[in-house]
Amino acid sequence: MTITPEAATKARRHLEHRDQYFENAREALAKDEISKAGELFWGSVTQVFHALATVRGVDVQRHRRLKNFATHISNQAKDPNILGGFLAAEILHTGFYDVDVERADLEAAIPLFRYTIDTVTDLIPDDFRNHRNE
Repeated sequence: MTITPEAATKARRHLEHRDQYFENAREALAKDEISKAGELFWGSVTQVFHALATVRGVDVQRHRRLKNFATHISNQAKDPNILGGFLAAEILHTGFYDVDVERADLEAAIPLFRYTIDTVTDLIPDDFRNHRNE
């Protein structure tokens, strides 16, 4: 797989943002900023898909393209939990604007976010995975 230096830098930046957003989401949850935490978890999930898409040369700059890519990756891996994590985060993203996210709903979804993030990260070549949120 050949990737330009610009694309490599962009993919790494997406992985850095994945980690920053996940950590910021945890901090927001600790401060009882539930809607903000949900939006940040959404950001973390989307960043890992953006990183993989960048490495694969796929344009996901529109929401529908990103969702289609997540669906494709989930189907390709024969793992519905990948798409499940994306969809759960997407619901929280919508809830950010409605300000109706319940703490219990968010907390229940965190393991699915973690699974999706880790599973998609594992699809990215090792050269790009030097920033991983454990």
